Amino acid sequence: MKRDRHHKLVLVDLIRENNIKIFAEIGVARCTTLNHILQQTELSEYWAVDPWLPYNCIDKRMKVSEKRWKSWHMKACRRMLY
Repeated sequence: MKRDRHHKLVLVDLIRENNIKIFAEIGVARCTTLNHILQQTELSEYWAVDPWLPYNCIDKRMKVSEKRWKSWHMKACRRMLY
């Protein structure tokens, strides 16, 4: 199992087992964790904090263009407003 997939499952279990209603994720990049958790839980609030966008710090290790990264970020913001 990929580490990313395992991470999402652990977070979903944590939220469900503790009946968590408000959750914060710091370091949102591709929104995969955000999307998975919103689909699998009954949260009333999900705070996705991305500290990098205001500083225009595109992570070169992600191997994506700035245009594509900003597109992902905007999709994440729209998803948070479900």
